[in-house]
Amino acid sequence: MTRRFPRLTSIPSILLTLLAGGFLTSASCTIVEHDRPGNGSAPGLAVTAATAPQSVQPFIETLTREGERGLRNRVLPRQSADFASEVSNEVNLDDIARAITQRQHRDPFVDAYIRWQLTSFEPMMPEMTPPDFTRMINLLPPYLENPAANENVRQLMNRARDAGQLSARDIARLEEVYREMKENVEMANNMNQPAAEFRDWIAAQYEHDHMRALLLALAECTATVAGGWSTRSIKTQITRMTTEAGKDPDFSRQDRRVIAEQIQRLVGIERRMVNEVTFLADGSVNVTFSTAAVTRRDSNNWIDRLHGRHENAQSNDS
Repeated sequence: MTRRFPRLTSIPSILLTLLAGGFLTSASCTIVEHDRPGNGSAPGLAVTAATAPQSVQPFIETLTREGERGLRNRVLPRQSADFASEVSNEVNLDDIARAITQRQHRDPFVDAYIRWQLTSFEPMMPEMTPPDFTRMINLLPPYLENPAANENVRQLMNRARDAGQLSARDIARLEEVYREMKENVEMANNMNQPAAEFRDWIAAQYEHDHMRALLLALAECTATVAGGWSTRSIKTQITRMTTEAGKDPDFSRQDRRVIAEQIQRLVGIERRMVNEVTFLADGSVNVTFSTAAVTRRDSNNWIDRLHGRHENAQSNDS
């Protein structure tokens, strides 16, 4: 069921790379949250789907079938979270809320699709202790990997660039790989809509809680980097949020310390992506790359803003 890039059978041996693995690959990402004092340590990350409350089970079954069909066909069965509009019977919103906070399918795309559609019931999030909140963050569905960040794709383009002049046949095959990569990037981006909109919905529930909103934003940054997608938007958001937190007198010293420690943990994670491939007239190939990363400069910037040292902070949202 996976879609594969073609093998470049005629390119010299240094370039012979089979681009294995489907483009619908989820990126692993786990954010580590520190609790506020006295709350104990956070539980580990669950690895299996939860059992939904009985009242929600019929919805889960329907949405599972939809999500699995969408995964097979590479097309979203629904373009928005509108499942609730088709349900006429009374719904227990507390059960819906509990289901939303738990993993509902072992496949990350299907899990994201199910929980995305459950948000259409507009439940209130349940009260959560810091360990409960940590568990929910770590069970947020990851993004599908950006095909342009696939290691095999990057290696192939690197080798093509370093090989010098290529034959017309090799160029044609490489152009086909590049064309298909771009198509797969667009497809994966579209298929990330459930995860992205579900994460946005969760974040909106905590927009007035600076501590939890920031933890969710840092988790979003982690997931974005892990998936190999552009971090410009989320890094701009974190810059704004840390600036606001730095001006909030109710944001405690301990909360600032916890957030600063979490920010520092993100430093060094990165994914490199193929940005553009140019086929030159002499048969050579020029390849440019971009990087999704949290740098030391990002970390220092956010921590300065978090502590109200805004005049020393620099905007860095590239």
